[in-house]
Amino acid sequence: MEDDAATASAGAEGGGEEELWVPSCEGIDTGNVVGPACSSYATCNAGVVVGSPVACTAGTLYNKALGICDHEANVICYTSSGEGEDDGVTDVWNPSTQYRYDDFMAALRIMYLEGVGGETFYAGQDVSPLSGPGGGTSTGLVNVAAFLAQAMKETIRYDSCDENNWDVVDGRYPLSNACGQLNQTYSEYACPADEEHMQCEVDASMATRAYTNANWYGAPGPLYCGPKSDFPFTGYWDYQLTCDDEDVNACDEYEGQRGGGEVNDEPVPNRRGRTDVEGCCICNYGVLNYYLGKRAADEGRESRYPDIDFCKDPGAICVPGGHVELKWIAGMFYWIRSLQTYDNGWNYMDNLKSFVQGGLQDDSFIDAVSGIVNRGCHSPPCSFGSEPLDGGEERKENFKKVLGILLEPDGSPRVFRPGDTATATSAPPGSTPAPIMSSDYVEEDELAGDTAEEEEDWTDDEFASDTDAEEEDWAESSTGISAMSLWC
Repeated sequence: MEDDAATASAGAEGGGEEELWVPSCEGIDTGNVVGPACSSYATCNAGVVVGSPVACTAGTLYNKALGICDHEANVICYTSSGEGEDDGVTDVWNPSTQYRYDDFMAALRIMYLEGVGGETFYAGQDVSPLSGPGGGTSTGLVNVAAFLAQAMKETIRYDSCDENNWDVVDGRYPLSNACGQLNQTYSEYACPADEEHMQCEVDASMATRAYTNANWYGAPGPLYCGPKSDFPFTGYWDYQLTCDDEDVNACDEYEGQRGGGEVNDEPVPNRRGRTDVEGCCICNYGVLNYYLGKRAADEGRESRYPDIDFCKDPGAICVPGGHVELKWIAGMFYWIRSLQTYDNGWNYMDNLKSFVQGGLQDDSFIDAVSGIVNRGCHSPPCSFGSEPLDGGEERKENFKKVLGILLEPDGSPRVFRPGDTATATSAPPGSTPAPIMSSDYVEEDELAGDTAEEEEDWTDDEFASDTDAEEEDWAESSTGISAMSLWC
């Protein structure tokens, strides 16, 4: 991808003349708009074109699903249609291998019934009456829907548990993105003063590697970190290399690799100028360890995972064959601490209840929630010079989709109909299939029954992609929605 193209042009139909493409953000709030023949793209922010169009290099076309200029073979460009939402590649959705319904429900029961540090995942238990439109059950389900809407955007659609390397700097994917993407430095995310006692001590000698990464053609390998004695500097990932290139090491960086490879000829900085991958973050895993991990057990407090030291083994959240519910618990833990307690000029709990009692009509609720998750405040940009909300429309559509699954049109909990729920047919071996739940189970756990309705829509068909769509701004706030990033 070339970032320094000043203009983008496309051949006029029926002739070899080139004409200047003038992009328009009509109908697009934030995101990219595709140019003619998918040979270029432009970026929209708040409905306005930002900068000049970017031309894709020879042999590449703009891949709408990934948000990058990709090999032509990976892109289907509908040149016969007018400019609009059908230009570019069509999304191809596969069942998620990382995020399964049974795991989600197991985590939800734990976080609702037990919680962490005296706080639980909110289920509307303080709203009366519990049933009917605007009732407690509906309020709890809207909280679930808001959580899932953000999780869909942040991690599930990319089928990622660890953070992907997605931030392109000067046309390259720096390997030092492990220590900060989107102009961030993860090591700056220390705990606030009243939580400093929870954070992990910096371990400059720690060496660890992510378990998951994007899997599009040539996608960067898993992020990793290690001491400067092992990695004096790091280079970048060249996604245009092929497996036939001598420098690609036969594409053995990760399973299923089809192209791309590391280039470590010289230091290549991330957006904050960092070229190493030593000791990157000390807060988030520390809080998790303090409440749920080994530290809690060592200090005589109740611990769900007494044998896991999240400070020394942050990869435990994503390790294959580990505690499959843990990635969900990590996300819900974040939700409880960062959303349900948010009261900085806008109170999440008050607005959640108002949204439900107002008939689920006010889009400003989910917009504010998206801002908190994506940027750290309810009305981004949060400060002068900071970034606006990313993917607001997508997050909003996710929210409405999940609401349509969990609630009836009048806002009451959807009546569970077992016959409507399909079982996943293409889940890989070892994955949990989408369950068909009995009516007895619904009587035992009303929340689980309501949530299960048509759950295949949000585990198998549309939430997880086999591509990395540039995972925009996963780590723009100091925490993540599902499993946390590879902050070392």
